[in-house]
Amino acid sequence: MPYKILTYEQIDRSAWAELVQTSATGTWFQTPEAYDFYASMPELFKPFVVGIASPHPSPEGKGERFRGVCVGYVTVEKNPIKQFLTRRAIIIGGPALADDCINEEVIALLEAVKTKTRNLQSSDDNLPSIEQQSARKQASGQTIAQSCAAGAESQQDSSQKHASLTNNSKNIFKRYAPIYIESRNFNDYSRWKDAFAAAGFDYMPHLNFHVDCRDKEVMWERLSENRKRQIKKGKPNPIPSLKGRDVSEADIGEWYEILAELYRTKVKTPLWPVEFFLEAYRQKVGRFMLVRHEGNIIGGSMVVMWKPTSDSSLKGREETAQVSFAKVWGAHTADSTQYDLLKENAIANRKTPTEAEAILWDLLKGNNIGLHFRRQHIILDYIVDFICLDKGLVIELDGGYHNNPEQKEYDEQRTAHLQRLGYTELRFTNEELLVNPDSVVAKIKEVASKLPSLKGRTEERLGTVYEWFECGLNAEYKEQYPSVMATWAGMTLAKESGCARYDMMGAGEPGVPYGVRDFKSEFGGELVEHGRFLCVNKPMLYRLGKLGVKILKRK
Repeated sequence: MPYKILTYEQIDRSAWAELVQTSATGTWFQTPEAYDFYASMPELFKPFVVGIASPHPSPEGKGERFRGVCVGYVTVEKNPIKQFLTRRAIIIGGPALADDCINEEVIALLEAVKTKTRNLQSSDDNLPSIEQQSARKQASGQTIAQSCAAGAESQQDSSQKHASLTNNSKNIFKRYAPIYIESRNFNDYSRWKDAFAAAGFDYMPHLNFHVDCRDKEVMWERLSENRKRQIKKGKPNPIPSLKGRDVSEADIGEWYEILAELYRTKVKTPLWPVEFFLEAYRQKVGRFMLVRHEGNIIGGSMVVMWKPTSDSSLKGREETAQVSFAKVWGAHTADSTQYDLLKENAIANRKTPTEAEAILWDLLKGNNIGLHFRRQHIILDYIVDFICLDKGLVIELDGGYHNNPEQKEYDEQRTAHLQRLGYTELRFTNEELLVNPDSVVAKIKEVASKLPSLKGRTEERLGTVYEWFECGLNAEYKEQYPSVMATWAGMTLAKESGCARYDMMGAGEPGVPYGVRDFKSEFGGELVEHGRFLCVNKPMLYRLGKLGVKILKRK
């Protein structure tokens, strides 16, 4: 076999982290930190991670090439009957694959995932497990107040969490073999759809909303008028802290009671016990956007923020900047030290365009040529005339003064700098545009057609805030709009933290009425269908489970 399957103890954590950071399909849920989080709660999860490496050396000559990784968990229930009927393996976000991963590699990775999840002590004895943590196990069965008090216990290091399975019997783990494996995709896997199918994973349509948070003014304008009104009206009440400094474990317990009631009465699907949320808080995995009114928690959300790249490498503008990451800039491109002045100048330029700029903007705006352009956009300490962020394509119109030797030298230096950052620049003279605008547009379209789309990977690599759970006492507090304010706070957190995307983590099946999707649709996000991949191991139990869920939801 040309590929090497790697288990936890065989995977180099730095290579693992780097792959997730650089992959277009990378998410926080595929990071080593996510695995460690699952591993800290053995009473809830049996986590797994499988990697695949190519025997061919990397371009840097560093031995094997790490090609893909898949992190997930098999659910654990204390009740043996419930465990038997509901056990499932979940891969949140989908596996992280190298951008040039081929189908054969994906198939090999998925087959390894199937083997590992069917028997968590399979084929090799290096697959790690978790040392049982009795204190936390007891806490999960206590009251909310008692569970909060359990937070004082010390964290075990990763070597303790991942003790070897060799002292355990294989029979212990057979009960965790899942009825099905589900990959809940947050990014586009369409190019590998055939590989998933070949490995026994069927594609299931599923929707989601991605909210672009790179520009606060644009973010606000994209809200529905109803949402704008609600946010303005709800603002007099204390909004959630973006840093979570005013949140305590008792607050989380109070919020959890609202969430649990929502799941009992409306969602009617399993919900993790409060210990899950407290662990997320203790380990600083989750941030809690809690909405308060007159001293009480009336709603909120738990979000996860992931920033895979360092802003310092971008803001510093060093000549040795990582070109491979240059295009992660997306719209978050301004030099923060000069932003206010640059923004003022950009606004002035939009109000008083040259004749040539006005004509070209009329031709480009509103996706007239199938591409979304912005005008007078800030990159570092530059203001470019036009830019298509999806393609990283910059358009400049030059007046006569650009023939000045000093100006020409400056233009050449700026162009070289933008190219080092990964942008493609096209320059036209004003005369070219005025005389033959069709030729200019044709050239723009020709160049753009040859550039890869950066959509998705641009936003993911810049950073994402994931809305994992959200709830609110909306009926009781109709004038405070707790759910609206919690989601808006999460979006604001994304913008203020330099993250490009707010991922709403699901919006139901296409064509099936879903009130949650209607709620989310008013926040101005893009409706995407990245779907889910499903591999059913036990068809009869799977059908029985689906029927049970339908019956519960009808009650």
